[in-house]
Amino acid sequence: MKFGKLFRATVDGRMPQWKAFVVQYKELKQAIKKLVAKQRTPDAASPDGLVASFTQLLDVEVSRVNNFYMDRIEEGVIILQLLRQESDGVVAAAASSSGLSLAAQRHACKQQLVTFHLNLLILQNYVALNFMAVSKILKKFDKQLRSHSEPSTRQRSWICPSIAVRRSASWLRTRRRSFMRWRRSHHRR
Repeated sequence: MKFGKLFRATVDGRMPQWKAFVVQYKELKQAIKKLVAKQRTPDAASPDGLVASFTQLLDVEVSRVNNFYMDRIEEGVIILQLLRQESDGVVAAAASSSGLSLAAQRHACKQQLVTFHLNLLILQNYVALNFMAVSKILKKFDKQLRSHSEPSTRQRSWICPSIAVRRSASWLRTRRRSFMRWRRSHHRR
């Protein structure tokens, strides 16, 4: 299966709600085809002009993906704080009374943590998928538009979400783990 089809199938199957926020791989691929056609015309733009044109398109895509990613990270931090507050409320309720409502509150809190964890995993897949799309499109661009004597476009440092995801997702996982340890220690008391 070609990467473009795999990319679309993965986005449609695993994260359809984020479809509008992934790298537009097909459009970038079509842009490369247009640039190749332009390069072959007698009045072709300079190679630097073609690179600048493609770089501008790619920068827009990567910026859009990064902005969406950072918004999801901010939401994750807020949700984690709300879960901590809710857990504090459950601990306070456990100290004052016991009963069915307390068990229901604990169950609801656990369900929210599971949902939070699932969303983190989807976000991690989102980042990996977009990083792969950017890598593939850069490889395609280099293959079709660059001569071997020129430096590779892939050598340019695009700020891709995977750079930030390792830090942010790792930070969120660490915060979630410390929250879970804290929660367990408070529920035992």
